[in-house]
Amino acid sequence: MSSFLRGGLWLASSSAFVMIACTEPSQAEAPGTVDAPAEPSETSEDIDGGAARPAKPSDAGSGKDAGKDAKATSPDGSPAACNDLAQLGPAIIFEQRAESPPTLGGGTIPDGTYVAVEGIVYTGPGGPTGPIPIAVKDTTRVTGNIIDVRTGSGILEAIQRYTVVFSGNQMTWTKTCPSSGGTKQWEYGVSDEGGKISLLLKTLDGQNGIWRLEKQ
Repeated sequence: MSSFLRGGLWLASSSAFVMIACTEPSQAEAPGTVDAPAEPSETSEDIDGGAARPAKPSDAGSGKDAGKDAKATSPDGSPAACNDLAQLGPAIIFEQRAESPPTLGGGTIPDGTYVAVEGIVYTGPGGPTGPIPIAVKDTTRVTGNIIDVRTGSGILEAIQRYTVVFSGNQMTWTKTCPSSGGTKQWEYGVSDEGGKISLLLKTLDGQNGIWRLEKQ
């Protein structure tokens, strides 16, 4: 299975892009319960494990840095105050599809708050299908070229901020908080179906994973 979902995840932010909450399928309804932190990385290489998992929107920087970010706290023990986002996202389970990934068309991303509602790993024609036993949740806020991300919950949570540079249908996120440095590149697209705006993010590390986030 692709390293897109590998490891105890998920997703310095990503989101993030950040750490995600990983659970067994039977625990999916209780996203606050996690087995282990999943730290983000530029290449998602630190997400190793049995089932592959997609890089979170908050994934950026090295696995080492991601671990540091996930543990960053304020004096009272709360996560570092890189943003004031509340976690609004539901726990979602990634699905594998035996298809080639679509090409995303870019576009203008409306400012606002988005939550991850779907995660798909495209395994190619003849590849494996079905759910991947990893539950994640992510809330992302877009304000011009600033992206704030909150991934996971409780002690296994990452709160981060990025600046974004757009180029055609791709964008590069550079982490500025809690520590600076570390980038993540995405192919992206924006869709509007019946007034429901979605932001699609595809990893550019060969893992063929796409996140869909809905504007709230």
